[in-house]
Amino acid sequence: MARIAGYVLALAIWICHLAAAQAAVVINEIMYHPVSEQTNEEYIELLNTGPASEDLSGWKFVRGISFTFPSNTVLQPGAYLVVAADYQVFRSRYPAITNVVGGWVGQLANDGETIELQDATGRVICSVHYASEGDWGQRLVGLGVEKVRSMTVSGTTAHVNLDGVWRNGDTVIISGVESPEFNGTFAIANRTGSGFDYYLNQTPSDEPSGIILCRQLTSYGHSGWGWFSPADGMGSSLELVNPLLPADTGQNWRSSLVNYGTPGRPNSVASTNVAPLLLDVKHFPLVPRSSDPVSITTRVVDEKSTGLVVTLFWRIDANPTNSWNSEPMFDDGLHNDALAGDGIYGAILNARPNNTVVEFYVRAQDAEGNARSWPAPALDASNNPIQAANALYQVDDQQSYTNSQPYYRIIMREVERIELYNLTGSADQGGNASFNGTFVAVQGADPVLRYNCGFRIRGAGTRGRRPQNLRVHIPGDRPWNGVNSYNLNSQFSHSQYAGYLFAILSGLDTEAGRLVQMRINNLDYFSLNPSFTFPCRSYIHLESTDGQYAANHWPNDPEGNVYRGQDGSHRCTLAHLGPNPNSYMDVGYSKQSNRTQNDWSDLTNLTYVLNASYASPAQYVQAVR
Repeated sequence: MARIAGYVLALAIWICHLAAAQAAVVINEIMYHPVSEQTNEEYIELLNTGPASEDLSGWKFVRGISFTFPSNTVLQPGAYLVVAADYQVFRSRYPAITNVVGGWVGQLANDGETIELQDATGRVICSVHYASEGDWGQRLVGLGVEKVRSMTVSGTTAHVNLDGVWRNGDTVIISGVESPEFNGTFAIANRTGSGFDYYLNQTPSDEPSGIILCRQLTSYGHSGWGWFSPADGMGSSLELVNPLLPADTGQNWRSSLVNYGTPGRPNSVASTNVAPLLLDVKHFPLVPRSSDPVSITTRVVDEKSTGLVVTLFWRIDANPTNSWNSEPMFDDGLHNDALAGDGIYGAILNARPNNTVVEFYVRAQDAEGNARSWPAPALDASNNPIQAANALYQVDDQQSYTNSQPYYRIIMREVERIELYNLTGSADQGGNASFNGTFVAVQGADPVLRYNCGFRIRGAGTRGRRPQNLRVHIPGDRPWNGVNSYNLNSQFSHSQYAGYLFAILSGLDTEAGRLVQMRINNLDYFSLNPSFTFPCRSYIHLESTDGQYAANHWPNDPEGNVYRGQDGSHRCTLAHLGPNPNSYMDVGYSKQSNRTQNDWSDLTNLTYVLNASYASPAQYVQAVR
């Protein structure tokens, strides 16, 4: 049999605090979104952590991508094997790496998906659902970080080609430009639909180049919270930190410290002594009454099961904020933590008065002093860690709900709820700042709980109307019903629902919708405006038109582009504006999927065909088809 050459990893034998034994072969690195935006540069790396060689003949990737390992493929102990999307492209970029096979079918999703490896008998060897948010990403102040499509300079004026929701005076951080004069914190000017200018302190000596990133700190003057992952098209790969700990949690993965990753060799972030993993953090009851104590539990995984100190930090929400209280968490079977010694830790908080909002996070430290908190600290505008975007729950004594509609709850810190509420009717209502909170849904017997969600105002002409329309974003590693974003519209929800039903009955694809009840911090926003008359005092939950929408409705073309044409001046008329995408962005078109791929040729070709001259209607119909 052929032998796969590789770098040998010296493996120590750990007593792992794991629920079940792991397979020896693990997914060790994922390049899912190359900085080039070329999907043929994707790759997945395997590592054999076991003491014996593994025959991979007939093994298959069956989710994410499709690939069957050829006969006589053997992975030695401690060795790496790269599976490349395109063998020749990989060898051209990484000529020194020879431990590679390749030529898979499909492509890895930029917004996250499940990769599953099975052996020749169909047994699941490793399954990883990667993402760029939640435990796989970094929460930070602002709207997140995006890769700049292009940048030019004239004198001391730099022009950034990047679409977004901002106005003149909003603040951005530019980084990654090789000439340092371009990097720093700036106020934007001369914004258009396709970009903006900013002013340098001195004339640069070179043209801008490098992997240029833009972190948007404000949108219409408000910050909120965003997500960032260097592995999401910004140069890095995803690397497993400790291959002897579970690979199915983002807490055991980090973005590579070097651009283009480390395929076929040890990971740049590898460590055999990491901070404890804090998994499945949750509170119960999900909606406590004022008579209910509340338990907080988490499953803790570490290389060693001894010497762990697990602590719950909590405080009653207030403005200004209260000081943190701390409670030890126990694995003794007496704190709603299941069985003693099972790795699940719990603490019980006393009952609180009706409407109380409790903010909390959990921290674990091992015997070597390695510590982790969950939710993880966010980064402020200076990249300093702040424990400020945390988990929340709220007490509610009014739970005698009899309506058949699903019942949604959003729980936010009151200061953020008020900031979001006050956007409507203000000069800042056009912004897209997203605020942190917990989402709870009751629909039948199985309630849904998601922490660290984002909530923002949405809509065009209805942004100034109450109750607000909201966009809800769930972290990418914790999807609900297979999606991470959806819209909650309050305006004309009855007619929107009727439109949805008519479209379905007509056989047309449209956003799935349903009528729901919704409360924000126990408040019914319809009742806050008793003088208003609403034909339907329900929200309509609608699918977001994004990449997940494309995958759900067109499974044979899941990577297709989804566009939105919306502009206050109604300029998105499908007129042909030429081949330059900027011309379309400047009048209100935007990409809702594959945003970083600056290929708009399908839209520009469509508008050309729609507006060309034809000899007959039949030729027109044929051309459009």
